[in-house]
Amino acid sequence: MKYLFSLILLTIFTGCQLNSLDHYALNHWVGHWEQTDSSGTFIETWQKVNDTLYEGHGRMIIQKDTVFSEKIHLIFKDKKVQYVVLASGQNDDKEVSFEMTSFTKDRWIFENPKHDFPNKITYFSPTTDSLIATVEGIRDTVPTSFTLRFKRK
Repeated sequence: MKYLFSLILLTIFTGCQLNSLDHYALNHWVGHWEQTDSSGTFIETWQKVNDTLYEGHGRMIIQKDTVFSEKIHLIFKDKKVQYVVLASGQNDDKEVSFEMTSFTKDRWIFENPKHDFPNKITYFSPTTDSLIATVEGIRDTVPTSFTLRFKRK
């Protein structure tokens, strides 16, 4: 009887997690992340709004001027995770959505094969204080990619 009760509780708990972003180990993203190099500082901040929504903001700063800004949402809807980006001055100021195609406890892959650049975004977290984002796609018929190596601040 104890085993049956434990099995029921486990089933309920697992079912609840599958209806939220908690199942995808994204809590690690919450916080303030920075990459600074000779070209400037790229900052990405994330907060958990609720079980089905995380909000992010990315910006590139060069000599105290913001030269790039984007709003990002991770949304759990219809049993799928969407990475939705609104980049200022790009895509006719319309959102672009990428579907999560794969994940592990420390790697998340989002893809949109219909979008030119990027069409794939991969996040990897080798440690609790690092988050690596690789952005890939086709730019002017040339395969292009870049990587951001964030440190928690």
